[in-house]
Amino acid sequence: MALAYDMCSSRCCNICLLLEVEKQSKGASPSKEPMPQKLHKCSGCQLVMYCSQEHQRMDWQLHRGFCRAISQIMSNYQIKHPYLISGQPHDSYTMERAILQVKYLLRTLLGRKLEYHEEELTSFPAYCEICYHLERVQSCTRCHGVSYCSPQHAAQDSERHKARCGLLQLYYCPYKVQPQMSPDMLVEDLRTPVDDVLTMDLKQAFEHITSRKLPKVPTASMKNYQLFSCAGDFSCIGTICFTLRFTEMAEFKGNKFAIFILGATVEQDLWFRQIHTKWFFLQFKQITRLELYFIGPEVLGAARREITYNYMGADRTVLYTSYRMLFQEFTKETRLKPSLIAIFNCGFSEHAPSTVAEQKEQRERTGIPGDACATKDTWSHGILEMLQTYDLPILFTSLTRLEADFDYGAILRVAQADRLETRIKRLFDVKKNPYRDLRPLRNWQNQNDDDIFYRNGYVQAVISQIAK
Repeated sequence: MALAYDMCSSRCCNICLLLEVEKQSKGASPSKEPMPQKLHKCSGCQLVMYCSQEHQRMDWQLHRGFCRAISQIMSNYQIKHPYLISGQPHDSYTMERAILQVKYLLRTLLGRKLEYHEEELTSFPAYCEICYHLERVQSCTRCHGVSYCSPQHAAQDSERHKARCGLLQLYYCPYKVQPQMSPDMLVEDLRTPVDDVLTMDLKQAFEHITSRKLPKVPTASMKNYQLFSCAGDFSCIGTICFTLRFTEMAEFKGNKFAIFILGATVEQDLWFRQIHTKWFFLQFKQITRLELYFIGPEVLGAARREITYNYMGADRTVLYTSYRMLFQEFTKETRLKPSLIAIFNCGFSEHAPSTVAEQKEQRERTGIPGDACATKDTWSHGILEMLQTYDLPILFTSLTRLEADFDYGAILRVAQADRLETRIKRLFDVKKNPYRDLRPLRNWQNQNDDDIFYRNGYVQAVISQIAK
């Protein structure tokens, strides 16, 4: 078994979880009771659970550094649990404050950013959702995502938790870390276009264009989860189709359409495969050539490749071109003009003030949501180049509602600083994206923001114009 923390939880034995992942990776069905209920805490950090001393020994090599750092925090503050750092938490505010304090101290001790499993374990410690006590709590046996100190408190929270239990089941589903099957193996050709993308969401559109029903319980089997995940991968192309509904695409007469995808990483390999581009051609039958330019310092994939396939009675060509550079560098090298600019999960506000209080103060002082104030801001110059394309649709998505507001604020800040007095016109305001990914994520930095969020969760579109 290759030990890794692709899946971990403060409420399960991590070795049992890894064994379950390993078993399901070989095609086995989920265990009826995969997570033992009789668990004991690691005496060092109080944050990780084990079903046996044997599994604790197996995990020590990976757990050791994290455990010793948390133990040092408790020793320094003379507390029996890391989240008692400011006394017993008694509400969501004091609990979130304790989490932020522990994560800050942990980063300081380790001298680096927290790794995935460290973020997960420190962001979602086991505590009672009602009284916030940290001892003798039992987890929900369905999702393993929340805990309670008594059946009475579980019953008191049942209505609120009912809405989240299925989402947390998806988040902690072991199938999600398995290699995903090619979408071409899961769905056949797409034949039926969506008449109006504004009246559907991703789930409905996927079922319409593929004639495949998504499973009611995606976590019931590997096959179910693979199809559910396949639908989620249509999020980017669906978001593009949704955004173009707000443009003059109905009057578009050309047969070539070019999209610049900024801040690209692995999009072309995951979300713009041949099966995904077929949806674009299905919606816009007059287009026979789709050119995709992936631009970003972390872009992956071949520098250039082109595929042609016959679809709907015509040859359709997709050009994939990768530029491993910032957009401001790209504009110096080429005079290409796109039909659309897209930035998925843009992170324009990545360098905004780090806390909600600082962001609120910045907004009140400047009148602009968020602001880029860090020294390593790589987006401002890129946003300026993007805005100077003028009269070109620019769509960008954000993970959470708070990020969406700050991302738009970053665009306003750059536009206001532009000597050409660029004016921003919104094609549409922030919308909860109906074509967001279907797979939920938990927010490690939940500060008055979405605690469960999605890739491409919120979408906006603007065009820039020279002020007259």
